[in-house]
Amino acid sequence: MCTREYLKGFVDNYMQALEKRDFPGVPVSASYKYSENCALISLGDGILTFKVKERVRLEIYDVKTGQAAIQSVLDDGERLIMFFLRLKIHDDKITEIETLVNTGAKGVPIPFDPANIKEISDHWKRSIRPAERDSRFKLMDVADGYWRAMETEGTADYVRPAILPDAERYENGMHTTNEVMPDLSELFGKDGPVFTPAYPFPDNSPHTALQDFDHGVWRGTLVKDRRYPVIDEERGIIVSLARFAGKEDQSNNPDAGPAPYVAEFFAVTRGWIREVHVVIAPVKPSVPTPWPIDVW
Repeated sequence: MCTREYLKGFVDNYMQALEKRDFPGVPVSASYKYSENCALISLGDGILTFKVKERVRLEIYDVKTGQAAIQSVLDDGERLIMFFLRLKIHDDKITEIETLVNTGAKGVPIPFDPANIKEISDHWKRSIRPAERDSRFKLMDVADGYWRAMETEGTADYVRPAILPDAERYENGMHTTNEVMPDLSELFGKDGPVFTPAYPFPDNSPHTALQDFDHGVWRGTLVKDRRYPVIDEERGIIVSLARFAGKEDQSNNPDAGPAPYVAEFFAVTRGWIREVHVVIAPVKPSVPTPWPIDVW
């Protein structure tokens, strides 16, 4: 029987191997599939070719599909790294490994402040009573409603997302709700990552996540290739993978610059989003998603 503890054992094993750069003990199947920032690679290859230490982890487990997903802040001794991992387990072997990695590369216009994540809130640790749990389909509907709101905001077709007024959102660790947006130049210098919403609030005032949608901060954004691979009904959490694009999609332009590819964690209670954590990686629009896309 698949349990949370069973799945956690595979996650712990993988992260220990990642920290030590020693993968022979990771129990992968003969036909395992591994992607990093949408590129298919072999275990042990990729961006993280150096030893790292895991500082803090948000983890969820889907006992019905045998999958686990985590968001971690990694430390290589010189910098902090945002890391997303999804594992799928079958017959005591890892069959799928999906990762997103963001090292805070200079000049990439994506939020980045992993040092801000020092602990994980109780929204990600609670155990909801069975009678009060949202179904898998309800959690998928709530998450998809978030994307639908993002795509329709600023238009006559706008539908508000099911998000609580006091919900918090963290993007690569940066707190992007309920306070004035920080000046990244103070954190990273003038050559660090830059992030300015396309349609920011005129006075940069504190605003809620719902006000972001109502104001149209992301108007014109397309949310492509959306998936919902890991759903933790006991915790009321769903992970969605998706790709952001503008109105003029440049998927077929090999020279297009990196665009956001996201792993979005939604903590949901009785059909309402309470907190959002996002790992965002820069991926060229021309790089295809190597995993099957959900059909809605």
